[in-house]
Amino acid sequence: QKAAEEAKREAEKRRQVRAEERRQAAEEAKRQAQERRKLEERRKAAEEAKRQAEDARKAKEAQKVEERRKAAAEAKQRKAEEARRQAEAKRKAADEAKRKAEAEAVAEAKRKAEEAKRKAAEEKRKAEAEAAAEAQRKAVEEAKRKAEAEAEAKRKAEAEAKRKAEAEAEAKRKAEEARKAEEARRLAQELAAADFAKRRIEPYIKRQWNPLLGGDPRLSCEVVISVNNNGAVTKVRIVKSSGDAQFDDSVKAAIFSASPLPMPANDYQATYIAKQSLKIKFSLDSN
Repeated sequence: QKAAEEAKREAEKRRQVRAEERRQAAEEAKRQAQERRKLEERRKAAEEAKRQAEDARKAKEAQKVEERRKAAAEAKQRKAEEARRQAEAKRKAADEAKRKAEAEAVAEAKRKAEEAKRKAAEEKRKAEAEAAAEAQRKAVEEAKRKAEAEAEAKRKAEAEAKRKAEAEAEAKRKAEEARKAEEARRLAQELAAADFAKRRIEPYIKRQWNPLLGGDPRLSCEVVISVNNNGAVTKVRIVKSSGDAQFDDSVKAAIFSASPLPMPANDYQATYIAKQSLKIKFSLDSN
């Protein structure tokens, strides 16, 4: 009955340990899911901010293009109106020239031709200067855009490298914690198995031993007992003989008659005992 109660308590302990492990695993999974969700939200927010900035830049650029188009249209209209005005002036001048001498008409025509040529050259110079300024402005903007893109790429690369380093460090830390926890659990199980063998198995075997009456109280021997996980004795080896064959044989007989031996309900502890074997000393003065 005590063995059954002990097994029941051990089973309850294992159930509680498994329940606690499942709870901790669930909490860890939940924490990791929350962390992934936060990272995804930050990534989406960054992408949205980048998209909005790009839209704002495009809108500003479109506004500038539209302003230049309007300015060009207004300039063209003013030029057309000026041309119409000049044409009217020329027509009037021509009418006036008809009334003047031929020489004055030729001189006026030459002067106007030279003026028109000068204006054309001036307009061409201005257009070329504006084109050069626009090209320079675009080159500056492109260089700035490339520099910003390179800086952003470098920042992201550094952030990613830092994240990976932190993730690797965290993984190593968790692995080390898990290893230490497993080592502690294993050691606790082995200590418990050794304690079980000392408190339960050894006294059980010795209770089966009936030493020869009248034997020398100084006699003693040490044996190594091999068992399987179920407690069945598979081998008994005398590692330190008493020097008395009958004494040694009585010990071996008691061990085999005690088989199967009581074993821990915990499978790991039972396996540990089976692998390590049992070393017990038998003596008349301590029996």
